[in-house]
Amino acid sequence: MFSLLRAIVGYTVPPTFLIVLLWVAGKLFQRSITPSDVPWLFRKKGVLAQGLERLLAIDSTRSMHDGYTKYAKNEQPFILPSALEGDQVLIPKEYVGSILHRKEGDVSFKAHLDELFQIKYTSLPYLYEIYDIVVKLISKDMTKLLENRLVAEALSKEARACLIELWGEDTENWIEMPLNSTLEKMTGRLINLLAVGPENCKNEALLEDVISCSNTVVIGSTIIKLFPNFLRPPIIELKMAEHLRTIDPASNQSEKPESIGTFLDIMIDNTFKAKAKTVLGRRPEDLAYSMFMMTFPGVHSSGVSGSSCILDLLSCPPEHEVLEVLREEVQEISSRCQGTWTAEDLRDAQLLDSAIKEGLRLNGLNAIAPARMVSNPDGTTLPNGVHLPYGTHIGIPQWAIHRDDDIYPNPEQYNPWRFSSDNNSAEWKRQNDMTTVSETYLAFGYGRRTCAGRYIFAHIFKLLMAEILLNYDIKPIGSRPKVERWGGFQVPSSTFTVTSETATNSRCFHFFATDGRIARTCHVPCGGSILLLYLMLIRSLIQRKCFRDGTRVNHAFAWL
Repeated sequence: MFSLLRAIVGYTVPPTFLIVLLWVAGKLFQRSITPSDVPWLFRKKGVLAQGLERLLAIDSTRSMHDGYTKYAKNEQPFILPSALEGDQVLIPKEYVGSILHRKEGDVSFKAHLDELFQIKYTSLPYLYEIYDIVVKLISKDMTKLLENRLVAEALSKEARACLIELWGEDTENWIEMPLNSTLEKMTGRLINLLAVGPENCKNEALLEDVISCSNTVVIGSTIIKLFPNFLRPPIIELKMAEHLRTIDPASNQSEKPESIGTFLDIMIDNTFKAKAKTVLGRRPEDLAYSMFMMTFPGVHSSGVSGSSCILDLLSCPPEHEVLEVLREEVQEISSRCQGTWTAEDLRDAQLLDSAIKEGLRLNGLNAIAPARMVSNPDGTTLPNGVHLPYGTHIGIPQWAIHRDDDIYPNPEQYNPWRFSSDNNSAEWKRQNDMTTVSETYLAFGYGRRTCAGRYIFAHIFKLLMAEILLNYDIKPIGSRPKVERWGGFQVPSSTFTVTSETATNSRCFHFFATDGRIARTCHVPCGGSILLLYLMLIRSLIQRKCFRDGTRVNHAFAWL
């Protein structure tokens, strides 16, 4: 076969390339496990037509709108074929509550994550042993930590330091900066501050690896899916080992952090809760991996979503004076908060909250989310009686629901005040807050697996936006750059230009981003390097900070 192929194309074809090519062809034309009584989008007769449908569904939003209008709005599920994500049964909004409140043993979020991010090859094998514990610590303990004034003060100082270091203080000249990559670094530093403290969050090696790993896990998992199962272990493990050998332990220098609570403190406290039903392991690896679970979605999602929201704001018509209205709001709050943005101060920024929430509605991170996989060996049944077999992918057409004109008037229009009102009641604020999810607002999920870090994102991004509005005057752009998509994931355009005009008493910048400036080197689609850096960092932190009494010191060194 190789000789025949060489004769056709005229050069040597590596056997691995041929195997992958055949595997991709197999994925395009494989038989779907989805039920035959659920309609396919643009389904034509013949295996070839089915394969082409899977290939052309790489940009899922193009066909999702048609399927949603034709089927979902009539309370019927439909199948969106995809070579990247697998054929998915997309359900109408009337089924969302029923499906997303089902138990893990019936429809599984973990199984979906396992397939989406290829956990076996991009992560560590004991993810699900600690997953529920870490999610609980993030959603409850970390959210409570945001109310701490010392934490608020540290975050506020770090946000200003990030802007000064990455965007500068030149008030006389326009400065060119890549928006996407600088915002990634800012959110990365603030999330690392919550994870390991204010001094260590500035660790450049750690920060770069957090960002690189977060991006390569997303891209790399998609690439890994193209490999046949029997080729994945040797190829991925070889590359992982090669990458880990390039890490220089001496490059990680840790300083003693300030005395504020961190995610590391929370996790270590958890390990010594004698009455706890489940606790994290006491190995440094367990803590390192737990922090990776926090920083991976935090850095990637916050950076991408934040950049997208800024583009939405800057593309508003100048006559609407959106930036001026938002600036007045944060100036009023800033006048009383004295430089420390507490959680309560940020909650008072209702117009800013509405503008960000509207950006998440219109241009959210994932077009098909939340998603589940049928984990019950006997399958599960939709409310209309359709039976879905074990292994079926179930998706929520978030992109289409967020553009349903029965729910959101003028859904294609970015309206920053859509979720604001003169009604200042506590209940109204709670219902319209960006972190409040529902069957029709799904940016942070819904049901049993709502995003645990949504309060962290809201706090960090509103803080950054408040500081930007106070200190930088950015000129609006004529039109919003087109959203690029990688499978179901949406990311801001990497080829846009944002300009600013000079103004008195403000720092003014000309922003741009090009493919070359924001491109990152993808070493390997795995979490190996970040885990190793975290492991080294945590060993130092545990020895220096986290165990104050003799008993805990003895326990600590017993397992270090």
